[in-house]
Amino acid sequence: MSCSTSAKTLLAAIFAMVSCSNDKAVGVEYRYVDTVQGIMAGVDTWPAKIFVFRNEKCISIQDAKNIGSLTEIKAKSGDKISTVAFENLDNLDIFPLETGGKPETYVIGVINATAGTRASVWVGNSTISSSKTISQSLFPLTSTIALNAEGASAIKADASITIEGLSGKWNPATETFLQGDDAVSTTVKSGKEITVLPMQNQEAEWEPDIKITINNQTLSPRFTLPQGIGKGERAEFSLDFSNYKKSNSYTVSCNISDIATGKAILSKSRTFIAGEEEASKHYSVLVENNGTWEEMTVREALCSNAAKHTEMWNDWNNSKTKRDTMSYCIFENPFAEPVKLRVKKLDGQFSSAQIRPSKYGISATAIEGNTIEFIIPSYEMHKVSLEFDGDRQHNLFLYGYRPDANKPSASSSSVKYYGPGEHDAGTITLNSGQTLYIDYGAIVYGNVVANGSNVAIAGHGVLSGAKLKHWGDAQYSWGNMLIRCNSSDSTVSALKISDITMIDSPGWNLCVTSTDGVTIKGVNMISWELNGDGIDIVSCTGVDISDCFIRTYDDCITLKCRFIVTPITDVSNVSIHDNLVWPDYARGVVVGPEAGNILLYPGRLHDIIVRNCTFLQHARGLSDDLRAAFAIGQGSDGSSDLWSGSNPPARISDVTAENLTFDDIDPSGRAVSIRQYGGTPKVVMDNITLKNITVTSKKAGNYPALTIYTKGSSIIGMKITGFSVNGEKIQGTGSQFTIDNPANVEYSIE
Repeated sequence: MSCSTSAKTLLAAIFAMVSCSNDKAVGVEYRYVDTVQGIMAGVDTWPAKIFVFRNEKCISIQDAKNIGSLTEIKAKSGDKISTVAFENLDNLDIFPLETGGKPETYVIGVINATAGTRASVWVGNSTISSSKTISQSLFPLTSTIALNAEGASAIKADASITIEGLSGKWNPATETFLQGDDAVSTTVKSGKEITVLPMQNQEAEWEPDIKITINNQTLSPRFTLPQGIGKGERAEFSLDFSNYKKSNSYTVSCNISDIATGKAILSKSRTFIAGEEEASKHYSVLVENNGTWEEMTVREALCSNAAKHTEMWNDWNNSKTKRDTMSYCIFENPFAEPVKLRVKKLDGQFSSAQIRPSKYGISATAIEGNTIEFIIPSYEMHKVSLEFDGDRQHNLFLYGYRPDANKPSASSSSVKYYGPGEHDAGTITLNSGQTLYIDYGAIVYGNVVANGSNVAIAGHGVLSGAKLKHWGDAQYSWGNMLIRCNSSDSTVSALKISDITMIDSPGWNLCVTSTDGVTIKGVNMISWELNGDGIDIVSCTGVDISDCFIRTYDDCITLKCRFIVTPITDVSNVSIHDNLVWPDYARGVVVGPEAGNILLYPGRLHDIIVRNCTFLQHARGLSDDLRAAFAIGQGSDGSSDLWSGSNPPARISDVTAENLTFDDIDPSGRAVSIRQYGGTPKVVMDNITLKNITVTSKKAGNYPALTIYTKGSSIIGMKITGFSVNGEKIQGTGSQFTIDNPANVEYSIE
């Protein structure tokens, strides 16, 4: 019998029964079925062994020089036939070859475990019935693994992939792989492929061990697959280095398909930045998208613990040895429906997992393998903190974004574009009308200096100061700001910054001065510097800050009339809303504390609204201090002592804080603090409103939820409405509300 070797493959055999004493000779006729072009041609020419089992015992073993020439076997009704067809036995052993054993004792095994089977194997089982004919199908048992590398020669890259957990033995009668000690591993080099028995555990998530060597640098990308390599499957791994020279990035892909039909089973790819393959040793993150689990890149960032404040001071020059390491993950998803995520904790067991803000009501379900699963219900909740066992120093921030529909053209002359991959950019300069775009998957090492009007900075990528010099003196850090906007004293307009993530700034993260019309939306920051403010707005008007997630050791968002601008002008018409704020030590959102200089300039802080913000942490407040999650500070312009120097501040007025939530901040922290200048002359605040303020705390705090230090100055027309602590509304001064001199504060409370 013959077939087209390019278009046919052996799938089934028809057994016709003919009479022959007690056992009957079963005639064999092969039938061919159309299948995908070129798959497994010539199976009919392979040798085979046919095992006949009766009453749980092998009664005969028959050899066939080629399965296509097999014409009959002896069997009778009820016998089980196990057929094993193989290309060769160069690295395979079939044993025992004596009859009389139980079905589970007959095994196909690999001789040299690391070399694979060196041959394909097809198997089939059937039971003889009393009918004239029976059908037995043969299916691929072995799998193939291939590794290809595009662009490897151009960068002199060598690559290999090691697969562990492969089966070493197969029992044809019971159709099972032997587990445990019989697991083997094999290594495939670039440009090669190998045939193996499939993996013992085909349902579990796993990681191939990929090794890439480029110029004596070894890269080990962590590439997780949701299921193992099964029977009769082809796993083709690909490494694409075509963008490596440009962006230091490369892509790992895996496509798994059925050998017999060519049908796709699994397809996954992931882009890595060289040197960041082990970006997070703490977490792995999978996001479900259209029914497929996609692995996201998880990176690490340093943060500081207020409990270690004294010993951390002056930890400069990137030594960072006393810092903690948290993780963050940026992912894109349409958010057309609720988004499901799986997070695996890689560095130990856990008892509980909390997702905050708590008001989102997102709960996690523990599944196997130290993994949790949860759902983000809507885009309004697209940024969260995940904390295992209450650990806030080694937690995971998740930043979800819809794909950017307004991405500018990378080829535009007004756009400075950084695509996926790693970029050592140094100082990036932007002038009027220019846009900096850091795309999803990009990490740019450097800082930005922007001067002029109509400047934009956007993208879902990362701006990192990790490679910049971190330095300072006994009190302040003096490293570069990550983004400095308008360093001149002239006023500019129309600044827009959106969606980027800023990590490891050597100084302030983002400073904007003398600008009319500032929009900051969707920006994330993680900063460990003791003097590393998040967003500093100095002498600006028409400011809108929203949808940001900011974690800093110093102030997260601060509005200043500070001496660095000449003349000091107003900070006014400011809206800070719908942000997640995480001050580890200083202040979260602070109006001030630099509030101008009435002896020299008229500039002051007024017409400011802070609303719908959630404060996720504050720690180590001190008595007689402004440090708090939300604060209003009326200090000097910063050129002398803030609270009693020679530069008395200007009036602060019309500040409203409403719908603020303080989500179980540390007991050593403080929710709200107001402090005024204590020098001469005395100063005034007026029209200060605190409305719908909610403080929740699982542990008793060290400080009142609201403290006011007038220091001899005064507040006029203060309104407090709906300020509650753990559900109990504050009715007046007491354990949760204190004033150093109540006569200096004119207020109403309800």
